[in-house]
Amino acid sequence: MTANRLLVVLYPLKYNVWFTKSKTATIIIIAWLLAFIVRLDYVYSDCHFVFDVQSKQFIYTACSRILPFIANSILALFTTTLDIFSLSRIKNISEATINSALYLSMLGLFCIADYLDDDTIKFFLTVI
Repeated sequence: MTANRLLVVLYPLKYNVWFTKSKTATIIIIAWLLAFIVRLDYVYSDCHFVFDVQSKQFIYTACSRILPFIANSILALFTTTLDIFSLSRIKNISEATINSALYLSMLGLFCIADYLDDDTIKFFLTVI
C-alpha cells in the first residue's frame, strides 16, 4: 500500500500503466501468500502451541516462539525500509515544492516593488 501511494504521488501519469487490474490482483495474491507462509511454521509437528485447560493459558514449544519472531522481524524490517524510502522521497518532493514557492514569492515581491512609491519599502521588497 505504501509503494502504491508513493508511485501515485511520484508518477501520476504512469500509475495506470503500472497498476492494472491484473497486476493489482497479483500483488494482492502475493500479499496473501506471504501472510500464509509466515504461519506455516505451525504445520510442523514439533512447532506448535496448545491451550492448557487447567492453567488456562497457551503453552508454546521453543520452535513456536523463535520462527514467528524471525518471520515477523523480517517483515517489519522490510516494511520499515519501505516506509523510510517513501518518506525520504516525499521529503525531497516537499523541499522542491518549498523552494519553488519561495522563488515565486521573491519574484512576486520584486515585481510588486515597481508599483510602490516609497523608496524604503521598495528597497526592502527587492532585497528580501
